[in-house]
Amino acid sequence: MIAFRVDAAGKRVVRVGPGFLEFHFGDGPVRVTGEEMGKVSLDQGHFSILHKDAKWYRSAGKYRFQYGAMANGKELMGLRWN
Repeated sequence: MIAFRVDAAGKRVVRVGPGFLEFHFGDGPVRVTGEEMGKVSLDQGHFSILHKDAKWYRSAGKYRFQYGAMANGKELMGLRWN
């Protein structure tokens, strides 16, 4: 796995592994496999990942973070983003 901090304080982390993302956003790690992802988007500088079972009225299964705050995000894959 490769870990990326997604906030300035380093309290929230996304770990990327083969076929899954693992979110460390508070209560403990939550692993979401490729098959469990309902929607992934990048909009106005924010990554949003929704579990396929996420409900619109609940926060469970919804993960969102600012791309610019992601550690090494601006140099992801050897490219610099402004």
